[in-house]
Amino acid sequence: MRDALQIRCRLEPESAAEATRRKDDALVEDLAQLVARMEDAFSDPSAFLVADVAFHERIARAAGNRVLLRVIEAMREPAYSGSEFTSQTPAALRSGFEDHLRIHRAIAGGDPETVRSTTARHGT
Repeated sequence: MRDALQIRCRLEPESAAEATRRKDDALVEDLAQLVARMEDAFSDPSAFLVADVAFHERIARAAGNRVLLRVIEAMREPAYSGSEFTSQTPAALRSGFEDHLRIHRAIAGGDPETVRSTTARHGT
């Protein structure tokens, strides 16, 4: 899992910037819905995780990055079954939500540089 996370952290910022350059209304709306699901799930880490993973998958698909999408998919099942994420506090989930919200707003605003830097910080 650690290796996949390192690969994801390296690929995702540029992929998110590419998704921003390719963005359309459907991407912006899909990400808005996923961010809203995260916000509604501060008391349910499992539901938060489902929306979190879907957010990252949606960006990888929008960028056309099949390699990143496969890395995220490979991480999905271990993440869902691991207690490391599902034991997170509502405060930790709120912090993750705020990162996703910033990424969504930068994509919606068409700002690939902000998306790249925000995504890089989120992955660390």
